Amino acid sequence: MHPETRKEIERIRTAAGIAEEQLARVRKQLNGNGDEYVNGLVNQASRWLSEIESIFFARLREEQEPRKSIRDEYAIIHAAEDHLNALAVPLVNHLRDLAAKDRPSPTPVTAYPSLAIQHDPD
Repeated sequence: MHPETRKEIERIRTAAGIAEEQLARVRKQLNGNGDEYVNGLVNQASRWLSEIESIFFARLREEQEPRKSIRDEYAIIHAAEDHLNALAVPLVNHLRDLAAKDRPSPTPVTAYPSLAIQHDPD
């Protein structure tokens, strides 16, 4: 794996970790709500976040001959980032809004390239 790719992995891993922390807070807030649909959304968000590591980064770690080019690695990084920004983070934001019905809605995450996932003050 190229050094530049490692830096990108850490950047995406950090953003996914923040989203996972937010999802954990949402899960705690929604604990025992009994709504199968909402619980299904929480599970889906969790799966999408775990896929960053289990699918995209696992693919980067695979050994192959000839070695992956930087272009090949960046295609995988781009796919991981799209997965995070287009699927996982918007669902986490939606769930966060559902959990905070009685409070003002937090500022949503901005899209690529900043990955500026908001930290809740809780």
